[in-house]
Amino acid sequence: MDIRRKLYFLATCMQWLTVSALLFFACQDDTSSENYQIQEISINEAAFNAEFEGVIHILGLTVINRKLRMKVGYSGCEPINDFTLLVSQTGIYTLPPTVRSKLVYQPITVCLAYFTSNIEIDLQVIGEEFQFPIMLLIEGWERPIRID
Repeated sequence: MDIRRKLYFLATCMQWLTVSALLFFACQDDTSSENYQIQEISINEAAFNAEFEGVIHILGLTVINRKLRMKVGYSGCEPINDFTLLVSQTGIYTLPPTVRSKLVYQPITVCLAYFTSNIEIDLQVIGEEFQFPIMLLIEGWERPIRID
């Protein structure tokens, strides 16, 4: 009888370990399969110089084949799918030229919730206004990004 209890206890522990392991791996953040929302770019000096009330935190950034991929955090009442990269028409004369930009979103709502989104912006539009290579300086990111 004592051996049966031990086997039952061992079987129960194994079941809990299996369920725990399945839950653990199901909750893992698989960044390789992240979906990126395609967003707009606007080269407009007046819009770039306008005040923007929302706050965006750039949590991560990469450039792949002239596509800017960012993980951003922002406050609001619900997740947003309307981001725009505003680009100044005035470049800074460096070699390569430095182009200033900032990321904005609409609508701006006042709530205490915080969301994150993965966004992708095709930088080819900038190449039509400025000739590549450029250094892209994004407000909220600590250093310029070279785009070849």
